[in-house]
Amino acid sequence: MRYGDNSMGDRQLLQWGDLLTNAGAGKVGMFIGAPDTTQAIVSQFQGKFEDWAMGPLPGQDGPAKGTLGGGEGYFFKKGLSSEQVKAGLKWIAYQKLTPGKGQFDYARAKPQNYPVGLPQPLLFANGTEAQKQELELRKANANVDTANFAVFEANPVPIKGEPRNAQAIYAVLDAAMSGVLTNPTANIDALLKTAEDKVNQLLAAEG
Repeated sequence: MRYGDNSMGDRQLLQWGDLLTNAGAGKVGMFIGAPDTTQAIVSQFQGKFEDWAMGPLPGQDGPAKGTLGGGEGYFFKKGLSSEQVKAGLKWIAYQKLTPGKGQFDYARAKPQNYPVGLPQPLLFANGTEAQKQELELRKANANVDTANFAVFEANPVPIKGEPRNAQAIYAVLDAAMSGVLTNPTANIDALLKTAEDKVNQLLAAEG
């Protein structure tokens, strides 16, 4: 793709914002990202929902064995009372973890033309009542074509938590990837071996 049919183009080492800008302009055919990237393409970069669909992350011999997952961090101001902290935790649970409320209040979002029907983060365990309730509410109020995301949702890839030194590992892997994408004669096996050795050192140091 990079040097054979040039389907990746000759501009490499772009940033995430560059990807979304080009995606919104219709210059990207496929990329790997989380479900919320589709919303960013539309709301921030003037793209269209109908131009995009989602599928599960592919692996070497079928579906991927796993994908890295992240999360959100919440901070409370130093000096708050225990009652204030408890109130903050209750608000987070209401806003972020309650089907039909907060971010999952689809009945309220739909008439405001806020997109409803996009895949959501895997916050609820498969088969739980909360998961079923969120899905039913989402389907009942959908205002985007959910068929475009059905394959993705029907084939969930297990999420693996990032190691504590994830950024250092990414930096190592980025060097290998950059070498391949910018040098047509790059020794891929050597780059991968060097990256593996460095990552193993980082993991060993983590204990």
